[in-house]
Amino acid sequence: MKTISAILALAGVATLLPVNAQSAAPLRMKAKVCSSAVAGGRPVDLLILSVHGNTVQVAQNATSQEIHSVPLNSCKVLYIYETPDLVEALSLVDDRKYQDARAKLSAVAKKYAATLDAPDSPSARAYIAELECAVCMMDWKEVRTLANSFPVKKKNLTPKLQNDLEIAKMLGLIAEKKFDEIKTMAASMKALPKLTPIQQARIKYALGACAMMSGEWNGALDNLAECFVLLHGSNPDMGSAVLQRMLDCYLQMKDVTEFSKDPVVSAVIDTYKVKADTLLADNYMAKRPLNVREGAAVFALHKSYYPAVTLPEKYAVFAISYKAPEPPKEEKAAAEAPAQPQSAPAK
Repeated sequence: MKTISAILALAGVATLLPVNAQSAAPLRMKAKVCSSAVAGGRPVDLLILSVHGNTVQVAQNATSQEIHSVPLNSCKVLYIYETPDLVEALSLVDDRKYQDARAKLSAVAKKYAATLDAPDSPSARAYIAELECAVCMMDWKEVRTLANSFPVKKKNLTPKLQNDLEIAKMLGLIAEKKFDEIKTMAASMKALPKLTPIQQARIKYALGACAMMSGEWNGALDNLAECFVLLHGSNPDMGSAVLQRMLDCYLQMKDVTEFSKDPVVSAVIDTYKVKADTLLADNYMAKRPLNVREGAAVFALHKSYYPAVTLPEKYAVFAISYKAPEPPKEEKAAAEAPAQPQSAPAK
């Protein structure tokens, strides 16, 4: 069987690089390579040492001291197999253990940095996933840092990932309260091709956060409500946060503030803090102003979607103000009607 050295030499494009046997061996990653410079263009498994610019350094096996250069642009296929540490880190992302995943992904990205120039390399995938974790955690300061120092080349990102990166840069501006830049970037993103629902949701969240920081409560509510609908359950952490930001907006409304100060309502709120199933009496339910009713509906929606998340006591005025709607009279009558005896089967 021909050695990889002979195959590359016959191709006439590879350069043999001397290796000091005493130096520390670089990482060698298993990859599927299909190049006109290798094995007559047939797909083969090789070990990748690095990818820099248009040069891919390869070896035949883990101990070979013969390292060869193959032009990246000659590769129809260059697929670096997933490494166990990358698989482990990505499984943490799938389990929404974002903080643990970020630490492992950062380590993976640095460990395999020599392959960063390869499309879909483990290092690039780790950088992409690390940024996504920061977005899912809504750690806008870290999102800003990661997005602005993102090392993966644009040509190695799919159109979707390119959009993700631009949206992350915008989300990072929330930490710096750069309202005008957020609005400008959000407006320009309308021209981005094929935005996914979650990408649109993130743009709406940024606009909602921007409106909140400017005290534009109704505008914030509109954007946050659209964000929640667009998320469609895809990101529970952001979904919960969106509903809580909506409740924060309602707390700023004048009619909510005045209703909360009513002595009877205030007393019920104090009781609720001790007994969580406490509700307003029917006569006060009827007095609820519009924004209290809407806030109560959002509170109930959060309780329905995210029962494991305990909402803070500051939302108590909404907790005591939600009464499930009565079923239609026909349904209520049918539910309360006594069961009819079943007739005996005909003989």
